[in-house]
Amino acid sequence: MIEKYTKGQKFAEKKLFYIDCEEEEEKEQETSKEDNIDQKKTLEKEEMNLTISCNALAGITTPQTIKIEGHIKKKKVIMLIDSRSTHNFIHYKLAKEFNCFIYPAPESQVMVGSGGTINCSGKCHNIKLSMGEYVLNLSMLSIPMGNADVVLGVQWLQSLGK
Repeated sequence: MIEKYTKGQKFAEKKLFYIDCEEEEEKEQETSKEDNIDQKKTLEKEEMNLTISCNALAGITTPQTIKIEGHIKKKKVIMLIDSRSTHNFIHYKLAKEFNCFIYPAPESQVMVGSGGTINCSGKCHNIKLSMGEYVLNLSMLSIPMGNADVVLGVQWLQSLGK
């Protein structure tokens, strides 16, 4: 039963909650063959765990997102850089408008931050995206989206340090 709070209220039952987190031990590096196998498994898992945040899907900016202007084939596009989305996404209508070849992704679904899923129509490769002088050549998943044309997720953010 939930009690309504009143000024000066004292609860009959006192509770203490404790959360204990164990730090992961660093593992020694294995041979390069084993590393390659692990990387392939990770890539396969990444492809299976496609996620886009609700805000990115709707094109809403939050503290975890940045909305900027870019260009694809000299046409202005609205891009959202989103640290909660796992991959790069392009609005399916925009992909068709630019005549991007969409490699089919049968039964691929993208999990939305709210817990639901949406169908992914496929993957577009070698999309030339420019932000001022900065030019990218990216692969993007084609999905229906709201007010953003492109979402750059963790997949792109991780490439910045390389």
